[in-house]
Amino acid sequence: MFPGEIPHLSTAVTLERLNFPTAHLGQVVALHRLNSKTLGFLPIGAFEEHARLRQIIGALDCDELLGYVLYRIARGRAAIVHLCVAPKARGRGVARALVERLKQETKSLEGIRLLCRRDYDINHIWSKFGFEAVNNKAGRGKDGAELTYWWFNHGHPDLFSRESEPDPVRQRVVIDANVFYDLHSRETSESEDSKALLADWVQASIELVVTKELRNEIENGPDEAQRRISRAEATHYTTLPAHDEAFQRLCTELRPRFPEAVTLRDEADLRQVSYSIVGGAPFLVTRDGTLIERCEPLYRSHGLTVLQPAELINQLDAVEARRIIDLLALKVLD
Repeated sequence: MFPGEIPHLSTAVTLERLNFPTAHLGQVVALHRLNSKTLGFLPIGAFEEHARLRQIIGALDCDELLGYVLYRIARGRAAIVHLCVAPKARGRGVARALVERLKQETKSLEGIRLLCRRDYDINHIWSKFGFEAVNNKAGRGKDGAELTYWWFNHGHPDLFSRESEPDPVRQRVVIDANVFYDLHSRETSESEDSKALLADWVQASIELVVTKELRNEIENGPDEAQRRISRAEATHYTTLPAHDEAFQRLCTELRPRFPEAVTLRDEADLRQVSYSIVGGAPFLVTRDGTLIERCEPLYRSHGLTVLQPAELINQLDAVEARRIIDLLALKVLD
C-alpha cells in the first residue's frame, strides 16, 4: 500500500492532530471511502468521536489531506485502526511520517499495536517502521483471513527489564534467521556449523541472543503451524533492546552498503545489522557470505563483527588455547 516509502517529507507538509469540528474531517472520511475495501467499514460517527478525542493525525499540504492515521487508546496501549495515504501522495514518506508522529504522541504509553491481514502486500512496511510481528489470528470477516498482530514497544522499564541486561561474563552473539533455523528445524550438512554454537564450552563464553527482526522473518514463513513452533522457540532467547530513533538513523546511515535496488531480503538484513549495533552486540553470526562481505568495515566503524558460526568458534578456540598456554606458563614460573 505504501511502496517505496522514504523518510523525509516536503517542508510544505504539516502533521496535525485533528479536532472536531474540522474542515478536514470530510476529507478523512472521503479518503477512507476510497480505500474501504482494505480498511473495512467505519461509520461517520466513529470518525467524529475519534476527532473529538484528537485521535486522528492528518498529513496536510496546505488544505489538502495527503493521509491520516486513526488510532484508539485502551489499557495503556495505542492501537492503529487506519493508516491511509492518498494514491497520489504514496512514495513521499507520508505513512512513515504519520507513524513517527504517532510514536511521539503515545510515548508515555506502553506501545502501539495493530492487526494487518497477511494477504495484504504491506507487511514489510511495519518491519521498516520498527514494529515486531508477535502472532497470527483468524479474522472476524466472512473469509476468516489471517491477521498478523504487530507491536511497537516504547521500551519503558518493567519487571522483565533486568532479564535483558548483558551477562557480565559471556559475550553476546546475535544469530540471524538462517542460523536460528539451523539450530531448531534443519538437519543438513550446512547446519552442523551452526549447531556447534550449542556446545557446552562455547556456551560458557557466549550468550546467543536475537533481535526483534527475527520475529518478522518468522512471520514470512508460509506455514502457520511452523511459524507457531518457531515463535515459541524464539522466546527462549533474550531479545536485544532497541532504541527506535537510533535504529532508524542507523538504517539510513548503513543503507549505502546495500544494493540500490534492494530486495525484501536485503531490507531484513539491513534491519538485523542495525538492531545488532543499536543493541550493543559485538558479534552477529550468519551463513550469508554476501552479508558478511558487505559488513566487513563495520567492526572499525561500529564495533560489530559479522562472521560465519565456524569462524566465531575458531576465534573462541584460539582464545581458550592462549588462556591455557598462559596458565601453563605461570605454573612453570611458580
